[in-house]
Amino acid sequence: MRARCTVAAAAVLAVTTTLCPAQAQPARHRHAVQPQAAAAEILIRLARSAAPADLPALALRYRLVALEQHTFMLTGITIYRCRVAGRRSTKTVVRALERDRAVVAAAPNRLFAVKKRHS
Repeated sequence: MRARCTVAAAAVLAVTTTLCPAQAQPARHRHAVQPQAAAAEILIRLARSAAPADLPALALRYRLVALEQHTFMLTGITIYRCRVAGRRSTKTVVRALERDRAVVAAAPNRLFAVKKRHS
């Protein structure tokens, strides 16, 4: 069974695997989690000095299409999910975004599928 993760779920999974790498490794008796890059999608976190109104200008500059945004109420951090327009690779766009002062973080969006192990 495959299901698309929302921005919130993808961000939580990314933080979990970054902060707890030992727990992120699937054990033999657990469900296996296998990430797969979403086609031409990236996740962006803007700097605190950047306003949400700055996203359209950023999207125009890097030829992105804003798809979704999610604000984590506990931290106040907003993550934007965007699609790369044209035939550019997500790696190229992520590298360019990482050099932009208005962007704190940029990464390819990953989709996760949980595969149940049958015993």
